Amino acid sequence: MQEAQLVEALKRGDERAWDLAHSRHAQDLYAGAVHLLGKGPDAENALQEAWLTAHLKIQSFEWRGPGSLFGWLRQICTYKAFETMRGRHRQLATDAEALEALSLKAAHAAHEQAEARSAQQALVGLIRRVIAQMGEPCARLLDQRELQGKSYAQLAALFRWPLGTVMTRLARCRRLLRQAVESLLGEAP
Repeated sequence: MQEAQLVEALKRGDERAWDLAHSRHAQDLYAGAVHLLGKGPDAENALQEAWLTAHLKIQSFEWRGPGSLFGWLRQICTYKAFETMRGRHRQLATDAEALEALSLKAAHAAHEQAEARSAQQALVGLIRRVIAQMGEPCARLLDQRELQGKSYAQLAALFRWPLGTVMTRLARCRRLLRQAVESLLGEAP
């Protein structure tokens, strides 16, 4: 089926046409999502959301010649991938704020027990101990970022991971760190 005919069939809601479009373009669209988000559920979700959006907006699509359908689908998929990346950044900010709030709470509790300097050393020691118990790659990733101050780009180069993978794993590790420290602080007298 030629692309112009395929577009007309898609606009009529022909499910076989959608199956054909999927078989022609899904692999390349997924590769683009993986390029932006890394392999895994985020790329798969972005691709799925792109197909849903294409279904909803096919009536507004104007065929402009060979390749225009794929270009349109790629644009939608890229937009969905960027939406996912913005969501990751919001999650990183939320986790960082939560970790900072937790650090302030711990520092306040330690300040009541001892001088401010020893409280800070106690908190850093606690975080270091929790990080050391976390295992790889969280222990090394958190040590490099939170204790040694490495940037995301430096971490990507050090671990040989894509930047998105660094951000995702760091968010996951921060969440685990926050939970572990909260648990320890909850058990403290």
